[in-house]
Amino acid sequence: MERFHYNGEINELVKWFKICLVTGLGPQKIRKLLFDFDSLDKIYSTSDLQLLQTGVFNQDMLNEFNKLKQASDENFIKIINECKNNTIQIITFLDKEYPQELKVL
Repeated sequence: MERFHYNGEINELVKWFKICLVTGLGPQKIRKLLFDFDSLDKIYSTSDLQLLQTGVFNQDMLNEFNKLKQASDENFIKIINECKNNTIQIITFLDKEYPQELKVL
């Protein structure tokens, strides 16, 4: 079972890991950002001012997000590869396999 979701893109998974680590930025807020900006890549490339204007981020969250964006991907890639090597499937809440019950929390 060697399945990776979200197009199997390691860089995309790293972005998911990083955005999910921002304190106070849970699934509902991430969904709002995805609704506003259409993709994770667009969230990552959006200006700080635009992110603040969404009402999702406060300045502390934005500072943490910027630090995570600049952080090395190395440890995240190690985790992803370790999961792959141990047949652990990584899914995001956008994947069809994500449990419906968890989407409404």
